Formats: sequence, C-alpha cells, structure tokens
Amino acid sequence: MELTASEAEDRMRRILIVYTASFFVWGGALTAFFAITPMSPELEAPQPSRLAMGAVLALLIGGWLVWTVQLVRYLALSMRINRDPTLKAALNDERRKQVTGRAMSVGFWAVVAAAGLYILVESRGLMSVSGVTLAVATIWIGCTLVLGAFLVFDRDEAA
Repeated sequence: MELTASEAEDRMRRILIVYTASFFVWGGALTAFFAITPMSPELEAPQPSRLAMGAVLALLIGGWLVWTVQLVRYLALSMRINRDPTLKAALNDERRKQVTGRAMSVGFWAVVAAAGLYILVESRGLMSVSGVTLAVATIWIGCTLVLGAFLVFDRDEAA
C-alpha cells in the first residue's frame, strides 16, 4: 500500500505524541526511583514505602514498555519513508529542519537552566541530591522538552 506524505506525517505525529508522553512517564519514574533509592549503603536516607516503590516501578516498567513499542513503530515508519525518495524529500523539507533546530534549542537551554538550578539549590544547601539523580533528571528534562517543543513547533508551522 502506497503511503502519501500527509498520511506519513500524520502517523509520525501520532507516534511521536505517544512516544513523548511515554518518555515523560518513564523518565520521571526513573528520576523518582533514583531520588528515593539510596545510592550508597552508608547514606542515612529514609526507606520508601512498598506502595511508593511499587507505584514508581509500575510507572517505570509501563512507561518503558510503551516507549519501546513506539520507538519500534517510529523506526519502522522511518525506514518505510526512507525507501521512497519522493516521500523522504517531502518530509525532510526546510520547514522540518527549522522546526528540529528550534526544538533542539529549547532542549539545550532547558538543560542549561536545569544545571544552573541544581547548582543554585545545592550551593545554598536547600537540598542534597545525588549526581545520578541529577544526571537522569537533566536527560529527562532535556529530551522531554525537545520532543514536546518539536510537536508544538511542527503543529504551529504546519497550520
């Protein structure tokens, strides 16, 4: 079955919406997991309740499963688009490149702002968070905002 550019773009957008939402859930649960799990046995951290840990693990596994399925769907659609030179050219136009660049810029500045906030919070002694938690949170924030910004900018540019 032949795929038109508008059908491919619509499918890609629907996949990316679920992909972004599932990455947000998975990344947030991963950040929460590292935040509530002591990284070192000598840390005097309170132990999370079984309910809290179960909820975080359920979100972590469920988010990861949905994200993985969407990643496979996205890669399959991308391969199908790349096999058709006309379709590939239609979906890789100048507008799409500008939208991608703008979304990457949002993600970059979000990561810079998050790092600055972490430094400020830590230097003021307001909160102590492990480096692993900060790294995971920074990746989560940056990737989620890049994906979200892409979806917003792509919708705005297409309208």
